[in-house]
Amino acid sequence: MHITLFGGSFDPPHNGHLKVADHIIQANVADEAWFVPCAKHPFAKHLSPTTHRIAMLKLLHAHTINLFEAESHRPSYSIDTLNHFAVTQPQDSFSWLIGSDQLPLFPKWHHYTELLQKFKIYVYPRTGFPLNGLLPGMVGLTTMPTIDISSTEVRARVKNNQSLHNLVPPAVTQYIQENRLYVG
Repeated sequence: MHITLFGGSFDPPHNGHLKVADHIIQANVADEAWFVPCAKHPFAKHLSPTTHRIAMLKLLHAHTINLFEAESHRPSYSIDTLNHFAVTQPQDSFSWLIGSDQLPLFPKWHHYTELLQKFKIYVYPRTGFPLNGLLPGMVGLTTMPTIDISSTEVRARVKNNQSLHNLVPPAVTQYIQENRLYVG
């Protein structure tokens, strides 16, 4: 089985994340897409508590959520995660999925050249981030519908008391409100 790992902070997870995973499966890019939330962002990005991010991912009600990185309590490096699964599940093949917004930062990733040599990296198109600068080992998913939702936009809307309609599922909106996430 081919499994693509969709890593990220998912702070919060939104409908765009769900659509990306759905499109990957529908287009037969992979047999499964696993959401892999990080515990600590490698670039020291401030994140909401992992427990909240995982709880919201579960409210998407789709795809597998793998907690390998979330349970590590250390900065998450994609190469370490992929190597882990390649060893523990040798019967399966693994790839990594990123949004095109990550392309400019990719050369700063931990052991990015090894990552590209050992694993396929799929790059999903995001609005405002063209599929330029693909490195050898990357596959631009040029036929996929562009995603224009971002976690940054969701957090800004919450902070400004604006509607999250069509950005996140109603259950995620309720969770954000009940836990007073992103308000200030």
